[in-house]
Amino acid sequence: MSQGEQPLARYLEDMLTEPEADSPAESVVQPPAAVEPEPEPVPQPEPTSGSEEAVTEEWWGFGVAHLILVVSGKEVAAVLEACPPGLELADGVMDQGEYRLDGSSRRLVDPAALILPPEQLDRLPPLEQRAQGLIHLKREGLSLIAGSEPMPVALSGDEIRWRETSGSRAWMAGTVMSRGMVVLDVAGIMAVLSGEGD
Repeated sequence: MSQGEQPLARYLEDMLTEPEADSPAESVVQPPAAVEPEPEPVPQPEPTSGSEEAVTEEWWGFGVAHLILVVSGKEVAAVLEACPPGLELADGVMDQGEYRLDGSSRRLVDPAALILPPEQLDRLPPLEQRAQGLIHLKREGLSLIAGSEPMPVALSGDEIRWRETSGSRAWMAGTVMSRGMVVLDVAGIMAVLSGEGD
């Protein structure tokens, strides 16, 4: 591991092992009950190429730096195994703006810019090189840029250490420390985008 990667690895390790304020670090709790109503189903976008597949897996994961971010399949509308050509991607910017896909508008988010501090983000390759696919979420037409090809992930709920309080990192629902995984909280991501969380 190069000297530039050491601070990033320490930051990610600290994030995964961060103790909760109200509970011991090793405690495992059940996921919080959903507070808001389930969103209306959003039609899955029509495939733009043979690389898009129907979403049937329970979890989807993709790489960001040295982590695997996972999102519940219930939140996913579609998966693209490559970014469409012509996207204008800006380095260091979480909210990449909107783009059109088959007549629908999608808001593009770089999860690396969401979870990493600026000094660590600056050490990553340019976003144009890192973008390996998209995960379209059902809420608000949001799409996440995957830093590796999105893949189905076998993950059971009892492996996840769920967060008890939102606090900082509203985008993080929980962690799977043994596998270097962070479970994303889609509502938390939306809160960060609207300026209500960090």
